Amino acid sequence: MPARHAILGLLMQRPLHGYDIDGEFEKGLRNICHINISQIYAYLKSMEEQGWIESETVMQKSSPPKKVYQVTDAGRAEMEQWLRKPIATERQIRDELLTKIFFCRYIAPGDLQTLIEEQIQVHKEHLDAVNQAVEGSTDFFEGLLLDAGRRHAEADYEWLLWMREQIAQNAGSLPMGSREEVVQG
Repeated sequence: MPARHAILGLLMQRPLHGYDIDGEFEKGLRNICHINISQIYAYLKSMEEQGWIESETVMQKSSPPKKVYQVTDAGRAEMEQWLRKPIATERQIRDELLTKIFFCRYIAPGDLQTLIEEQIQVHKEHLDAVNQAVEGSTDFFEGLLLDAGRRHAEADYEWLLWMREQIAQNAGSLPMGSREEVVQG
């Protein structure tokens, strides 16, 4: 699920408390990764139990104490591994791939081109399989449904090719430093 990784990505930029994380989602990330405030807190608890993040209780003068979360080494490793892994199914393209691209620019900008190339290959294989299924279908209604899947897969594949072209054309303006420079810098 991209929501956990989106939270990790935000926390890799700086320590935050739950309402800060929700505010970051409101700035536009929620358009590609749907999550509400109660889900954020549930994910934070789960991620802390997994050792991806840790929290510190911060006392406030006029408000109740708040928990501020930050990423652990294990969380950083999980995020970097997730960013490099291509998406297996077309249904995940919209949420998960867009979330990966969003955070790749901050966390692993040097991996963006590789992510897109690997995703193109995975999607090409998927598109080939869908095309074979459409061609092999002998049932009219099954053919209609398979064709809908083929059209979606083609659109996603064409978008990935366009994305690769855009990255190549704008390579000079993209942050393509090393992962270590971006994460620690």
